[in-house]
Amino acid sequence: MTVTLQLHGPDDFDGVPYHLQSSESLNATFEGHSVPLVFANDDELFAIYSAKITPGSAVPADEPIVVTFDRGGDAVKLTATTTADFALQAPATSAQPVTVSWSPTAADRIHWDSKSSSVPSADGAIETDSGAITFPPGVLTQQPPETVTIDVARSRSSTPLTGLQTATVAFNRWHTVMVEVTQ
Repeated sequence: MTVTLQLHGPDDFDGVPYHLQSSESLNATFEGHSVPLVFANDDELFAIYSAKITPGSAVPADEPIVVTFDRGGDAVKLTATTTADFALQAPATSAQPVTVSWSPTAADRIHWDSKSSSVPSADGAIETDSGAITFPPGVLTQQPPETVTIDVARSRSSTPLTGLQTATVAFNRWHTVMVEVTQ
């Protein structure tokens, strides 16, 4: 699971990401533990900070995660809530097409990604969470058999009303399957 925070400069029109100063820090508090958010990358308008959270047990949907933006004694607390967990099902081997399914479905955003060599470089948003995605023939592999790694994430983001007004907190719950794709 990951928590991501996007920070934008104080002027919405300047297009400048907001980077933490030496006196500032970002921390996510979850299940009684505080985890620092570290700089991940810049988007067009946002500086993106993230932390990977490894829970000690199953985490129920809507569990709060508090992100604290400490500005040298002046702290802002943002609360995000976790998405519902889900389980992926994928065949150990599969002739084309390849279907990866999960349950339960939810109203949160869901998307897939893969770092396998034969998969198109862009990830894909799944517009409606129907509980499955099917890859048509020829999408996942050129020369079978090949093991393909597919990551599926359920995410939720919010922009809490704070003095920052341009801080967006997102929570992502990732699951991974490996499928051996055959002819």
